[in-house]
Amino acid sequence: MKIITDIINHLFLATSGNVSPDLGGLNFFAVLIILVGLVSVIYPHLFWHLRIGRKVPHVKPSNLYLNLLRFGGILVVALGIYVIFYISQNF
Repeated sequence: MKIITDIINHLFLATSGNVSPDLGGLNFFAVLIILVGLVSVIYPHLFWHLRIGRKVPHVKPSNLYLNLLRFGGILVVALGIYVIFYISQNF
């Protein structure tokens, strides 16, 4: 367990002197999260097709399932925005 915490400290938290941590990967990850969430909100049929539609080709998704995918997309977008604000406040 100590190895994992050492790696996290080295990658994200360790700064020596005036050197700031490299947050390019974390910013990219946050933007990727937001994009996936927006796709889920705007076009939930894509995620339905990837999960269920390709297995059962002649079935249409229910409105409840599509609305749940949209709600999940909204939560994912909120998570991505939170990560961006967390980065800007703490680093």
